Amino acid sequence: MLTTVAKVLKTKRFPSAMNSIQRQPTFDIQGRQFRAVFVSTAEPTEVLPDGSVNPSNPTKSICDPFVFNTVMTCAQSLVVCVGNPFLLLRLEQSMVKKYGDRGRCWSYYLRACLDHDTVLLHNSQLSAELLSASLVERIERGGDSLSSS
Repeated sequence: MLTTVAKVLKTKRFPSAMNSIQRQPTFDIQGRQFRAVFVSTAEPTEVLPDGSVNPSNPTKSICDPFVFNTVMTCAQSLVVCVGNPFLLLRLEQSMVKKYGDRGRCWSYYLRACLDHDTVLLHNSQLSAELLSASLVERIERGGDSLSSS
């Protein structure tokens, strides 16, 4: 997914700037700053017998509040997250079990993005308004009993 974002930037917008773009895992950027950060939220997961979803490597997961904070604070002016917000909210539940309310980083981030109209949702069957309303509903109920849409 991140490769696709890089290809679009290279061919459509900023072909000369692509030479200075660095691709690094989110857990390996601590202590550095970047003008912009593009985050691919796709990560390996495992479904537990009770139906909940866990990241396969929780300490390196973008859903871990410490990794999340590191990624968000290293951007000087722009953060772009690419991925499925509904899956992020499901993954967030495993972090809430581990860290309490501190684990709700994606709920707060997605709420801020929705409030500032900076969310771009694509789905061939549902309108962006319906997806946005569904996302708001799931954030407000704390991601309980989420199913992937």
